[in-house]
Amino acid sequence: MSTETVRRSGYAARAPREALRSPPLARRASPAEIALSTARKLGSLWASLARGRWSEERLVRYQERQLHRVLADAERHVPLYREKYARAGVRAADFRALPDLARFPIVEKDEVRDRFPEACTREGTDLAHCRIQQTSGSSGRCMEIALSLRCDDARNIFSQRIYGWQGFRFHNRVAYLFPYRLPFENNLAIYRNVWIDARREPDAVLDEIERVRPVLLAATPSDVLDLLDGAPDRDLARLGLTALCLHSEPISDDECAHLAARFGCRVRTNYYCNEVWAIAAECEHGAMHQFMDSVVLELVDDTGRAVPDGEPGHVIVTGLHNRVQPFIRYRLGDVAVRRNARGCACGRAFPVLERVEGRDDDVFVHPDGRRIHPSKITVAVKSPCFEHPGRQVFRDYQVIQDAPDRVTVRVVPGRDREPFPDCARRGAANLERVLAPGVRVRLEVHDRLDGGPGGKRKIFARADAARAGDNEEDAC
Repeated sequence: MSTETVRRSGYAARAPREALRSPPLARRASPAEIALSTARKLGSLWASLARGRWSEERLVRYQERQLHRVLADAERHVPLYREKYARAGVRAADFRALPDLARFPIVEKDEVRDRFPEACTREGTDLAHCRIQQTSGSSGRCMEIALSLRCDDARNIFSQRIYGWQGFRFHNRVAYLFPYRLPFENNLAIYRNVWIDARREPDAVLDEIERVRPVLLAATPSDVLDLLDGAPDRDLARLGLTALCLHSEPISDDECAHLAARFGCRVRTNYYCNEVWAIAAECEHGAMHQFMDSVVLELVDDTGRAVPDGEPGHVIVTGLHNRVQPFIRYRLGDVAVRRNARGCACGRAFPVLERVEGRDDDVFVHPDGRRIHPSKITVAVKSPCFEHPGRQVFRDYQVIQDAPDRVTVRVVPGRDREPFPDCARRGAANLERVLAPGVRVRLEVHDRLDGGPGGKRKIFARADAARAGDNEEDAC
């Protein structure tokens, strides 16, 4: 077992470089537009809360009405979709019901990245009246997305609904721990959201949270874990948080339990992306509900056919609220599983995602040609820790496929050091058995781990993909 020290902090130290130099590009908006935006958000929030109590059948009908408009508008005004539909021999008028969406071609990330803004934004759009959002580039290259004021309003509404499930109300505050300024303007002080710079010293961040007194703190898991490392003696229950809402990175059950104990509140995760925003979020009972009124989510196999509930599939998303730069049947790059059973104790009819398994390009390719999903790899490494419930044995870990027949397991010790050596060795041995025959597994102990392209940590990655991503990141 070799030991190596790698300096790293959370997402704050690994965010896209362009985003850190300046905030997302702001739009020009008149006072009248801001007033209209505020009124629209107030009315839309009540409508979104009502949709949360609709039946699934009624939600499907809502999706179909929205899809009629989205497809027709994209075919008429967005060159990328007009060209793709013509080549595929389909027209927007061919859509009559939700199953018809599968007839339309899937859009890949590079098609959007390489043709922004001329071909993938609505013809006649003045980008000066849009906010240009840059993605994190976690897949290796950054993407720019044009958002109108109306689209941002819709995104704001879905965020408020997510946080409302966890106890947020209008008179409360939500604090966002993030390394660059977020666009909280255009609210006429209705929403009292607060941005806290994650690049500040941990004690300064915690002092600010204590001063602001938010009911919810939204952050990436790595930034919160690094915050704890930098201020280990603080009494975090004094912050008075109702919930800690985590996003953008994977987090294990024992890490969630540790954060819940330190902050004295619930820990909830949500699933979203910059392209289409709110995809799913945990309710009060911990079920990850799919937002049917925000995104049409399809799970498909390698041939593009829908997979049954309970089986993993590639995530294909269609956003329902961005006409300036629509994302229609867009391959997100994740793998997820939808729960077989319907219904939840919260009473909402939104379907439930059993799990989001991570990037679909992060698959172990065995020398004999087998493709092994990272969920099997990470369970093998982490399973010895399950014998120590409530204890943090691994602070962080990562599995790298260095070559077709070589794997490195990198592990950072957690708070509970006594069981660590045994768990680390057994985890590496478990993985070697899973990958047998013909694959050697090497164990390394680190003080900290590096993030990947775009600043998001990956539990499993291939070394060749990481090197390619690093090269492409320079273009951001």
